[in-house]
Amino acid sequence: MNTIHVGILSTGTEILQGLYADTNAQWLSARLSAMGLHVVRHVAAPDRARDVADAIAYLGRTCQLVVMTGGLGPTEDDLTRQAVCEAFGTRLREDAKAWRMIVERFRHRGVAPPASNRVQCLIPEGARTLYNLWGTAPGFAIDRPPKGLPWFAALPGPPRENRPMFEKYLEREIARRFARGRIARIRTLHTVGISESALNDRLRALFEEIGDDPDRGIAFLSGDARVDIRLVARGADPAQVRASMNALSARVRRRVPPDCIYGSDRETLEAVVLRLMRKRGRRLAVAESCTGGQVASRLTDIAGSSDVFLAGWVAYSNEAKCSELGVRRSTLERHGAVSAETAAEMARGALDRSGADVAVSVTGIAGPGGGTKEKPVGLVWYGLAWREERKKGASGTVRCETFQTCFRSGREMVRRYASHRALDLVRRLAIGLPLELPKS
Repeated sequence: MNTIHVGILSTGTEILQGLYADTNAQWLSARLSAMGLHVVRHVAAPDRARDVADAIAYLGRTCQLVVMTGGLGPTEDDLTRQAVCEAFGTRLREDAKAWRMIVERFRHRGVAPPASNRVQCLIPEGARTLYNLWGTAPGFAIDRPPKGLPWFAALPGPPRENRPMFEKYLEREIARRFARGRIARIRTLHTVGISESALNDRLRALFEEIGDDPDRGIAFLSGDARVDIRLVARGADPAQVRASMNALSARVRRRVPPDCIYGSDRETLEAVVLRLMRKRGRRLAVAESCTGGQVASRLTDIAGSSDVFLAGWVAYSNEAKCSELGVRRSTLERHGAVSAETAAEMARGALDRSGADVAVSVTGIAGPGGGTKEKPVGLVWYGLAWREERKKGASGTVRCETFQTCFRSGREMVRRYASHRALDLVRRLAIGLPLELPKS
């Protein structure tokens, strides 16, 4: 079966000026990829008819299907319709039903439509109108393109309009015409404590084996203090696709240290931590300095976290570390706020004051200033204190360990990485993994 290549064209000068993120292309890519189609091009064009026509011609050279968003409004810079006519060698015609729908929409507001809205009813001759039930601008689809041009659909730019229109008019049609019963399964494995380059080295042979196989794929997505491994399996038989995905996932897992994969798909590290702690009947407290409450915020973003997360402190100043968490002044004077000793006392203080079973602390130098040769910007110390589990009614012995990282990636990334490492320490403790990160 020939592979269907798909292109997505986003129009709008505002996208190219960086004023808005192109969320339409992201959303459409996910929906089209789930059908087993290959999205191979994302193109953005400014609000100039010549540029839009050139972009359509460019996509038509490599893609059998092109979906465009934007440029269907009533203003002078909405020139998409003319550009499509230029690219497809046709002309505009008025769709009377589309105009009646616009008039009715304005009537419900108690006003008459401005004259400029009438341009929205102009549809390329030979195109099928996609009537807009969520706004004023109809879309259209060119089902029988001239030879050498792609099957083409145009949708308005606002997501509140184009997404329901895609689902109503295009999703099933595209699946029938192009997917031909094919489906795709996508699985994302989330890793922590291992670099993208180290993952690449471990999976290099698998990458080389898959090559250009259209039915299997692996990709790395780096960001947000983690590296994701995105797996894709495609085919026509759901059972075979599921088996292919499971086999591919198993081969990846055999090559990656098991303690580095903390979850998959929509699982977040904080949700995993809460689930593991809940399963073991353990409760958690946090004490933060340089992260400014990010660890607590991530935990409380999860509904129902209160049965696990008891309390958190943002002890930013030395005075707060002493008064709120019981850190000794002699410790701060001798070792400083960013030290193993202070991190340990912060964790023990949070454990004692909250009555939790586990407490994690974070103290570091996020930057951009404040670093020294001995303690550079990016240095973070963590304390992990916990009560060893004993029989019911007996109090467990308290243990405490400290850990160090140094992320030289800018203030926000230092804080984000530190919150990630703190949560990962709790995860590792909860399931009995080594607390130290594996050597990449």
